[in-house]
Amino acid sequence: FSGNLSDCSSRLSAALLRGGRGNSGVILSLFFRGIAKSFAGKNEADLNDLANAFKAGVEAAYKAVRHPTEGTVLTVMRVMSENACELADEYQQADKIGAFFDKMAEICTDVLNDTPNMLPVLKQAKVVDAGGMGFTLIIRGMALAANGTVFEDSEGESESTKDSADFADFDAVNIKFPYCTECIVDKSDSCNDEKVSL
Repeated sequence: FSGNLSDCSSRLSAALLRGGRGNSGVILSLFFRGIAKSFAGKNEADLNDLANAFKAGVEAAYKAVRHPTEGTVLTVMRVMSENACELADEYQQADKIGAFFDKMAEICTDVLNDTPNMLPVLKQAKVVDAGGMGFTLIIRGMALAANGTVFEDSEGESESTKDSADFADFDAVNIKFPYCTECIVDKSDSCNDEKVSL
């Protein structure tokens, strides 16, 4: 993206909203939408501005979820944001921007690794929250960029992650909604005036 901070954050937010997939993708887009609103009209920002933008992003993400569940990407975002608000001034005064992002990435990783202890379904499958992992990778990417290094996808994977979930001992009996039902409706000329029921 090119342009000032306000323009770039707004365009990033719109792109994430259009490209968001699944609950975590939509939550992520709303987090960045909150950031974009916080950066509206700004050409630049310091760490205190960024921390406030993170806070606005978390508020936007939580408001969009009817029943927020802890142990998900929401938790990773919230804890990171709370720490950002507490630490921003200290790192700003020390002029340690890269170190600030390193700390945020460390906090995200710690919370991510704890998500199986918050959600029994994650512990059963022996995985961390996927949305939280995606968010953590984004913050790690920001940290690498802030330190002038190139992000490599394979670096620093969580110890709790696996190539695939382990469902061998998974208790499927207690799943409340075991089916994902989808349908595609194709309207043709032959049924223009007919009522179609599924």
